Amino acid sequence: MADCDWGKLKEKIRGIRENTISARSRTTYQNSYCRFLAWVVQNKSELVSAQFAERLGDTSDCSLHQLRSR
Repeated sequence: MADCDWGKLKEKIRGIRENTISARSRTTYQNSYCRFLAWVVQNKSELVSAQFAERLGDTSDCSLHQLRSR
């Protein structure tokens, strides 16, 4: 470890930490994505690929909350 460039290592660690998202932010982003996808499925179904629709199954009786939990 004597030949390790500590300054370079600290800089790399700083860069990684700046690029890391907090758990709370990640949850917020995931919730937003799920809400958007649920809205698209219910309101713009022509934009949903056949594979995605098949994976979801029948959503005709689902609320937005139920779609988000699928």
